Amino acid sequence: MRWRVRLGVDTAAQTVRIRIVRRVSPNTFNVISSGPLETIPAGAGTYSFPAQLPIQPGDQVGFENEKDVSIEVQAESTGANNFVYGAPGPLDGETTDLPTFVNPNTEGSYSVDMNPDNIVTLGTLTRNKKKGTATLDLTVPNPGELTGSSSGANVASTSRARISKSVGAGPAQLLIKAKGKKKKRLNRKGKVKLNVAITYTPTGGDPSTQSLTVKLMKKLKKKL
Repeated sequence: MRWRVRLGVDTAAQTVRIRIVRRVSPNTFNVISSGPLETIPAGAGTYSFPAQLPIQPGDQVGFENEKDVSIEVQAESTGANNFVYGAPGPLDGETTDLPTFVNPNTEGSYSVDMNPDNIVTLGTLTRNKKKGTATLDLTVPNPGELTGSSSGANVASTSRARISKSVGAGPAQLLIKAKGKKKKRLNRKGKVKLNVAITYTPTGGDPSTQSLTVKLMKKLKKKL
């Protein structure tokens, strides 16, 4: 995500950061996440900086000024949008009541270029030694396209025999099977190592690729 913030006239430079808050009650907020501190020069203008922050419908964007440890965010019952906590302020994950308000009836302006999270979380690898295959559990953060590739393996969805599969956010699985020379080695030796590349492209986002080494094992029949 790249955030753009428009500020009014200020006599001094500011150290600020974006914070995402979620309403628990009309005047109680839970702090979801915080971006890195950014130094903004004095004066009016629009400033842009990156911050990858989780956000969902209904969340509010807070703009924290480290100078007086305030977070600007709309309050439902008062109409004011700037409240001062005093150092050090609430931490991520904390739920807090609204303290004293300052600067009522002011307005903050934000915009953001959304780039969906494309990080895949790799989970458990389960081997089927009878078939000589392996199933890899994964978790994807958003709907998108999940693919697997290897020069010595077929990597496909466990639910459909296809290399590429559209997936929803949440758990996913890939079935890994040796092919070609790797399959012959597996059938001969009972084990083989494969280099597998997993590519995930969230809908409307950029692709990311992770590489891993997968060891397949197969229980061979004893020769008479």
